Amino acid sequence: MAEALEKQLRIRLAGVQDRQKLFKFHREAYETEPEIWIEGELNFRGIRAGLGRWTPADYPNSFVVVAELNKKIVGLLLLVIYYRSVDGRPSAQVKDLFVLKSFRGYKVATRLLEFAKKLSREGSLC
Repeated sequence: MAEALEKQLRIRLAGVQDRQKLFKFHREAYETEPEIWIEGELNFRGIRAGLGRWTPADYPNSFVVVAELNKKIVGLLLLVIYYRSVDGRPSAQVKDLFVLKSFRGYKVATRLLEFAKKLSREGSLC
């Protein structure tokens, strides 16, 4: 099963067309593991409103990377590229990484991180 899942898993940048899928991902993340979230951390009204306004063009140095299986988002990584003030060189930081519980152990996070590394090394991002 793991090998079949890895072959079907698609890693890509999210876009505005993914707003509803991203909302469903957040809801499932909470519903399957409510015990790991701080009370009030997942405010679904706020998440829906934020996603409704979100466009990648508004955040040119932030990238939402998703792992998708059969058109369902099963993992998410938020990557931020910025310049370090100490030497003026670009740097990258993973701000968020989450894989739905039922998809853990299948290297989804590893694939998301590999994609993020590739993105952060592309000179055109900074």
